[in-house]
Amino acid sequence: METFGGFLFGLIFGFVALFLIKRVSYNGVLSVTVMVIFCYTIYMIMEFTVIKVSGIIALVTYGIFMGAFGKAHLVGEASKAMESFWSYAVFIA
Repeated sequence: METFGGFLFGLIFGFVALFLIKRVSYNGVLSVTVMVIFCYTIYMIMEFTVIKVSGIIALVTYGIFMGAFGKAHLVGEASKAMESFWSYAVFIA
């Protein structure tokens, strides 16, 4: 149940983030901010509250969802900003 709950919450957060990304798709800074805030929020809520589902599964599901559907809604500067941010984050990691 813990794994399915993580998958379900990852999808729910993915849909909410996609809704917000669609509304700010013209602004690269806001798009990156939404993505980063959701990454941390998903993990913290899933692991450290009474929900007690897998934060890692929720985060991976969210990442796959946003990779599949979120990229299509980023245009121009926002797409470049997102690509630059995540390539820098991978370099630091």
